[in-house]
Amino acid sequence: MPKRTPTPPPSDDEPRYLTVVYPFPAHANMELVHDCAEFSRWLACIVGKEALIALFHKPSSPNMIIIEVSRDFGEWNTLLGEHRWSEVFKKCDPKEKERVSQIFWCQFNTGRQVQKYGWKRVYVEDRWFAQWRVPNGNVAHPYPPTHWCGVPVEDRTNAPLCRPLPVESFPPPKAETGRPPPVGSAAWAIAKQAPPTKIDPKNAWGRGPPALVLVPDQQTLSPPPSASSSGSKAGSVWGASRSPAIFAPLPVHAAPPGLPPLNTPYSSSSDSPSWTNTPGLTREDSDSSFCVGDFRHVCGRW
Repeated sequence: MPKRTPTPPPSDDEPRYLTVVYPFPAHANMELVHDCAEFSRWLACIVGKEALIALFHKPSSPNMIIIEVSRDFGEWNTLLGEHRWSEVFKKCDPKEKERVSQIFWCQFNTGRQVQKYGWKRVYVEDRWFAQWRVPNGNVAHPYPPTHWCGVPVEDRTNAPLCRPLPVESFPPPKAETGRPPPVGSAAWAIAKQAPPTKIDPKNAWGRGPPALVLVPDQQTLSPPPSASSSGSKAGSVWGASRSPAIFAPLPVHAAPPGLPPLNTPYSSSSDSPSWTNTPGLTREDSDSSFCVGDFRHVCGRW
């Protein structure tokens, strides 16, 4: 099979291709002749109707349009950048004053590459400019200068379309936080004498240090009143003479329930638990009872 002939480089008279992000009119449908004419008239106020050759649209990229402009047009800085609708259009709807249109250099250099990625070509027609002139009542004249804008976030699944704006014509804005003054300079000495700026953290430390909960000692607590002293006729499960004492030990003496506090000797009071072994069950003559620990008896019955 013969090898495919490589694509020739673009010729010297090849038009230039640019990407328009969020074009005018809003939510334009390039399948409609009216929207194509409105879009072309807006761009013709910048480049002229003779320099605008064609436009490309794609259903999967409704907010982007690729335009084909003649190479003879030389004032590219008036076309690139951010076009603010509040400055460009005289009769802008109040709901659309915050809208902007951004124009960047396209990543494609030839019309063949644009159509290869599924973009449909629509040639600009002369009948769209039958009653059009410059200046007119829709677009400001002279055309206002454009502004710097960053490259938009594009779909990762498709080929990128936008290139960053040239820095020599559109310098990016400076950062809000400037570089600190050199150590030892007069500005550094003045900043050193200024009181420090208090920055309130937005995390959990902004609410202050954690609260310290103090647990009272055992000696400061007294047992709760018994059921007999409260006048209740029902008997207590702990006995009628006394009620269980509830203690809140210090953190250093914390221990599980029923065990003595750590590092504390046992007292000989009646409240201390008894560690005597419970006597085991004994085998009786009745067949209905037998010793649980006598394994031989169990084996013999089964």
